[in-house]
Amino acid sequence: MSKPITLKPIRKITIEPIRPAVTVQTPKPEELAQHVADFLLKQAEKEGCQLYGIIDSARNEDVFRHLITGNVRYRSLFEGTMDEQSYGVSGFLVECKKESLLFQWMTTEAWGDSCCIFFTSKADFDNLFKHFQQFNRVYLEDDRVVLFRYYDPRVLRVYLPTCGRREIDLFFGEVFAFFSEGENNDEIIFHRKNNNQTETGVLVVSKYKISQSDVGNS
Repeated sequence: MSKPITLKPIRKITIEPIRPAVTVQTPKPEELAQHVADFLLKQAEKEGCQLYGIIDSARNEDVFRHLITGNVRYRSLFEGTMDEQSYGVSGFLVECKKESLLFQWMTTEAWGDSCCIFFTSKADFDNLFKHFQQFNRVYLEDDRVVLFRYYDPRVLRVYLPTCGRREIDLFFGEVFAFFSEGENNDEIIFHRKNNNQTETGVLVVSKYKISQSDVGNS
């Protein structure tokens, strides 16, 4: 595994540069996901949570067209912290509902384009918006300030396994679990905090297979 990414959020919260063991679970055959949207919605229902997403407007030029027609709530994570001209390259927090055209697009055509992640939480939209805004800009080990594009699945799935308990608690906040595409388009990666003392590590990572016919980009 790569060296842990040491991040110090702008509000100077201390983070431990610890690389823990990660528990990887292999789902049973009957648990394999057949459809991205159905899988995500069922996970949210199972957890008694709402389903949300963060979509990277810098990765896909179709984002804004779908945001406008998605009939769900959304906000740029750069809102109030950066110039409005930068919204075009920002992450957008969005509600994910079964009937939403935006959600349908995110789980079909946009899937495999490394432009969005999903998560489940019992927290409301506004509290989640405030939570994720604190990670827009972070300090690296050399004290350089950079944009943290954790809503790129390629970043999220590398970053989370490097985190220690305090960093996991800080980043997750009231989030129950994160979901993203895997290195291959036919995979869903499921990250959740490990609250089970009988399991090793602070993070549990599961990998699910999905139907190729349900993937927009192959």
